Amino acid sequence: MIKWRWSIAKLIWRANLSMETLEFDKTLQQVSALVSELGGFIESSSSSGGSDASGNYINQYASITARIPSKDLNGFISRLNDCGTLTHQHL
Repeated sequence: MIKWRWSIAKLIWRANLSMETLEFDKTLQQVSALVSELGGFIESSSSSGGSDASGNYINQYASITARIPSKDLNGFISRLNDCGTLTHQHL
């Protein structure tokens, strides 16, 4: 009797991206929608900062860990430019 053993290797890419935007809340919504559209999910997220007495946003930061299919990574990064300005990229 012959037993077959199949092994499927996963290719996992890690991307560290930084971006700037003037529309913080809108950008977070756009990134989340893009991740969902590509069949991914937000694993974790956090944000900090706030607004001054006039309601102007100051020093707001967000960190998002998203899981998306590796075949869609380049398209994801390319489409982030529609959400804000990419200032750093490391794969």
